[in-house]
Formats: sequence, C-alpha cells, structure tokens
Amino acid sequence: MLRALGYAVSRFSFSEYEKTGSLGSYERLIGHLREVGIRDRAILVALGGSVVQELTGFTAATYGSYIRWVSVPTTLSAMIAPRRSERRCLRVAGSADSVGIECAPMMTVCDPVFLETLPDTQVRSGYAYIVQYSMSGFDGVTRSLPKIRDLKIPEPGGRAELPSDETVEECVRASVFDRGKPDDGTEVNTSGADNAAPLFGDGLADAIAEATSFSVSRGYALAAAMGIMAQLSVRSCYCDRKRYRYLTTRLMQFGLPTGTALTADELISHIPSLCEEDRERKSGVCVLRDVGTGVLGMNASEFEEKLRDALDNCKTICAGTVRDAEVYLPYSKELVIRMALAWFLDGFSLLNLSEMPGDDIMAMDRCLRGLLSTSGEALPCGESATVLRLLLPLIGVLDIDNVRFALGEGLFLRPHDSFLKLLRGHGMQIKVDNAVREYTVGGRLVPGEYEITDRNAAEQVCGLLFVLPLLHGDSFIRVPEGILRKNLIHMTINILHMSGVNVNVAEGGYAVSGEQRYDRFGLRNVTPERDWSLAALFETLSFITGEEIPIVELPKVSLQGEQVIREYLEQLREAISEGEEEVRIDLGDVPNLIPCVALAASLTDGVTVTLTGLEVLGDREGNRIQSIALVLATLGADIRIGKADNENGTETDAYIIRGRGCLNGGIVDSMGDHRIAMTAAIAAWGCEQPVTVTDSEAVNRSFPGFFEELKKLI
Repeated sequence: MLRALGYAVSRFSFSEYEKTGSLGSYERLIGHLREVGIRDRAILVALGGSVVQELTGFTAATYGSYIRWVSVPTTLSAMIAPRRSERRCLRVAGSADSVGIECAPMMTVCDPVFLETLPDTQVRSGYAYIVQYSMSGFDGVTRSLPKIRDLKIPEPGGRAELPSDETVEECVRASVFDRGKPDDGTEVNTSGADNAAPLFGDGLADAIAEATSFSVSRGYALAAAMGIMAQLSVRSCYCDRKRYRYLTTRLMQFGLPTGTALTADELISHIPSLCEEDRERKSGVCVLRDVGTGVLGMNASEFEEKLRDALDNCKTICAGTVRDAEVYLPYSKELVIRMALAWFLDGFSLLNLSEMPGDDIMAMDRCLRGLLSTSGEALPCGESATVLRLLLPLIGVLDIDNVRFALGEGLFLRPHDSFLKLLRGHGMQIKVDNAVREYTVGGRLVPGEYEITDRNAAEQVCGLLFVLPLLHGDSFIRVPEGILRKNLIHMTINILHMSGVNVNVAEGGYAVSGEQRYDRFGLRNVTPERDWSLAALFETLSFITGEEIPIVELPKVSLQGEQVIREYLEQLREAISEGEEEVRIDLGDVPNLIPCVALAASLTDGVTVTLTGLEVLGDREGNRIQSIALVLATLGADIRIGKADNENGTETDAYIIRGRGCLNGGIVDSMGDHRIAMTAAIAAWGCEQPVTVTDSEAVNRSFPGFFEELKKLI
C-alpha cells in the first residue's frame, strides 16, 4: 500500500529469538538502515508488538540526527499499555528501562482487527492492562467490561474472548492521558490518587519481569504485581476485601496470575527503591483503595516490610510423592462452638478454648466473654455466621439490652434478613447500622411457633434450639421440606441432650418444651472430635495419590456429617474402575465437602460428574458457586455451572465436571475462602506444575496450621 502511494519501502523483520529489544537487535537494525541508505527524511513504521515499538522508537531517536516514526501496534498490550512518558527503552544487563531516550511517534494507529491474529497468551497478557485501568478509576473502561456476575467460567484450553472495540477504544484513550487526565482537560475518576505516580502495579511489574529474566510477559508480570499490591493494601487496611475480590476475580477470569511464586528476596533485589542507601527517605507507593487507587508515602524499610508480609501470603506447593507422616487436625469448630455455648448456658460458665485454634472458635470465645463484661464494647463476630446466628436469639433470653454485634465485612454482606424478621416477629428489637457494620439487639423472645421458610437456614434453626428451652412456654420450629444441612441440626440436638435439654423431632419440625435448664455435667467428659470437614482434604489427597495418610484421633463414628466423604470418593473410584461415564452426587447436606469432591471429580479421567445441592452456597458472601468453579477452572479443570433436576422435579444449580485425569497447576487466589485455599493446595498433587495460592491466610478461619501439616507430606 505504501509503495502504491509512491514511497520507496524497505522491510525489516525480527527473528523470533531477537524479540527482546536487546542491543543485538538494535545493532542489526542499524546495519540494515545503513545498508539501504536511510536518511533523515525517512519514516520508520513500527508494525508489531511492544518490543518492536520500543526498539523502533529508540532507533529513530538515535540513528543520525533524528528520524520520524509511526507506531502501528498489533498486540493488545502494545495498543493499550499506559504511556506515562515517551521514553523508549532497550533491555540491557537484565533491566527493562536502564537505557532509554525520549522519542514520541508522529502518529499512532490502533486497529482492533490485528487482535484476531494474536495467540491466546498475548490476548490474556493485554487484559492485564484492561484490569489495571478498571482498578485505577477509569470508569469508561469499567463500564465497557461485562459485569462480574456475567463472567463465564474458562474452559480448559479455550481461547480468551477478544475485548470489544469499545473496551479497546476506552483503553487507548486512557493510555494517552497525561498524568491521569485526557487531552481535553476533563477530570478522570482516580479517587484522589496522586496523578504524578505510576499506575497501580507498574513498578513491581518491572521487578517481577526482571526477576524472571523476562520469561513471563509484561502483562502477566503486571497481573501478579497488582495481586501482590492489592494484598499489601488489604493487609495494611487501605482497601476492603470486596475490592480485592473484584480484582482477583477479573484476573483469574482472564487466565492471569493473582500473585507470584517468587520469594521476597528474589523480588526485592530487583526493586530500585529498596536498594537505595537512603532507606528512610519517603517516596510514593501506589496502592489499592476501596474505590480506585491512591498513593501513600513510605520509606524503603516500611515498604519492604509490608511487601514481605504480602509475599508471605503467597504459598507455593511443589508436590511429589507423599511422604510418610501423621497429620494432626484441629477439633471440629462446629462441635466446639456448640459445646461452648451449652457450657455457657449453665450458670454463664466459660469453657477453656485457648488451645483450640481457629478464627471462628476465637470469635465465639471473645463474644461469650464480652457478654459477661461491663465494657459495653461490641461483640466481635468476625466472619463467623455460626457465632452470629447462635448468639443473636440468645440476647432475647438474657436480661440485657442494646447488645452490639460487630460483623466482619464478608459476614455483613451475607443474607440475614429472614432471620432478623423472624426474631423481630417474636419480640426482639434489632437495629442494623450499615456505616459501622453492627447490629444492636434487645427485647425478649416469646414462645410460640417459629416458621422457617428458607431451606438454607439450618444455622438459624440451631440458634433457636439453644434458646427456646429457656422460655416460659412451649415452642415449635417449623422447617421446610428438604431443609439443607440437617446434620448441623442433628449435631445441635445431640449437644443439647448431653446438656440435659430435650428436643423432640416431630412431623414438619422440632418441638421444644420451655422452662428447661442446662447442666454442663454431661459435657465434662466429652472430648471434641477432630474435624471431619478438614479430614476430607486429606482423604481427597489419598484419592489423588493412592497413598493412605494417617490422621491422628479421627473418629470412625462421628456426629459430623462430613464423614460421608469416604463414600463419595469410593463412588468415584468405582466409576473409574468400572468404566462408568456419568456419576451424580448431592452435596446439599454437606456443603463443606463441595470443593473437595469437585476437585476429586476433576481428576476422574473420562467420567462426567454432576454435583448438585449447590444452593446451600448461596448463604455465603459473594458468588461462592462461581468462586469454586473459577479457581478449579484456573488450575485446568473442565467445570461449568449448569442445571440439573433435583428430587422434586425442579431445576437446581449444579457443577458439570468432565474428569481430565490431570490438571495444569498455576497461580490462584483463595477468594477469601479457607476451604478453597486448602483445596487448591492439595490440588498440587494432581497438577503437572506447582500451585501457588494467594491470600493463603484464609486458612486461619478453621485450620491455622494447615500449611505446616501439609509440609510434612511434601
């Protein structure tokens, strides 16, 4: 086309190994220009990706006195990567920007038609910049993206969808903004960020690329950097987990990492600001805020400390043969919490929970102690829905008013309205303070009929079972047919019976006589059981490896419903050995097993497994159904969310999993879920590559020592 316009055209191509922007590539290009007699009036046209753009611009500025050049980017990254300056750089001595020069193109032409020719990895790499703009407050970019609830679960080996022309256009506009503002001077929503600072994750992305010797693309490095900086921001209380979840969900949806397997020492040595002699000098660090990004002043020592803290939260599991070792599990938190409450209701005594780790157990301990305190401070429920739902009705039988419950961010977002309405309808007064995420509770419960309409309300039933025996009158709890998690109700009734309190199972619900008293004598010689929901992880690991893993003090006969994990895994083994093509498992009564069984199903080569009962996950914050599927899909599982008929003939959500025999591995985020974090970790034994779990501290919810126990087996 250029020749047809009368130009004399000479074409120069880079071989594959030269696409690094190195001095060798630069020298070869200079030789070509000299050979064809290029002079000052010539124009260089850079047709290619980011490296071609950098090398062409650098060459144009340094060859002769100066040559004009035109940028025609053909990759998504090259089109939309933010250009905070017109500096064009070569990679020299392992650094991406130590050698550079200012040289703006006379024209840039971005045509999305080029994107149709890109390999899948390059499309995904470009998506990192799209996510960066969305997180940095460029609202036009965010509006052009699909809603989180509409995201599709990636298919194994499937190609990433190309961004819409609207998204590319918005990102191109954002990329040429001068320090956060468009050329027309209109304001951009950067949420108070210092516009002179680099965009979110930029500096750390360069360090990650250099630390890996540029074996990962800049886009993948940027994704990892944003994940790490978001963790730093959350752990330093600069942003909430809802914003962090938005980021990690976007990254995993586009097949991008949420962190890195690099150690702190490997990474820090490549960050220039941490290698300066004056470590006390304040500098701007771009962090994630609840909306958009912001800049905080930190010296090198402060930043290094916070960065190490965030990197320690990325756990990498390189699995091999399972070593011979015994595993010690915590006690069942569901049992311990119920025993502690029953013990408390006999004379307000406190069971010693100091040696029973776990955030939920500690939340119950702090709340019960708070009820005996005169400080007036809010009872800290943390993220434990069990603690909140057991203690809310308790206030209705105690002679105290205006008791405040402090809810964690995730717990506050979970659905509680139906339970609050039920308690209010039976004499309690509950005020919700959205600003500080607190409930203020008072009033007195009255006996009568309590009708539960939600099938996913087992914990609400448990809370009522504890307090209705203390009222001056009989009560009846009516539950819907097919109520989920019946095992929790049965566990609660067993604890009550041990404490001298009777509950009668009747048609349609539970009959509770009033004016009963608790007697903790029956609990004195009861030792809590080891947690079967955690044992399920190691049973699944045995399924993956074929090696038996001894678990200390695990009861063979248990009050916990999760012991059925062995039956489900045996069902999958039989399907493999007998050549069955389809298996169906209903997990509505044991939602804690859903991640484990879904992982095992993903590894049943040639078997299609349908997992039903997922509606029980609707009681969790966020879209837990999507989260489990997204994490497993990121590791390479063939999993999708579909529909299946349940027993009464209606449709319900289900996982449709086609077993692959082996997964890929990679970097995934826990999505703030302790069970997802632990399941992803044991998945490493079924993956070809190591697995890195970011936000790994989620395991503290139920099993603080999980990674220490897992290390015994590696």
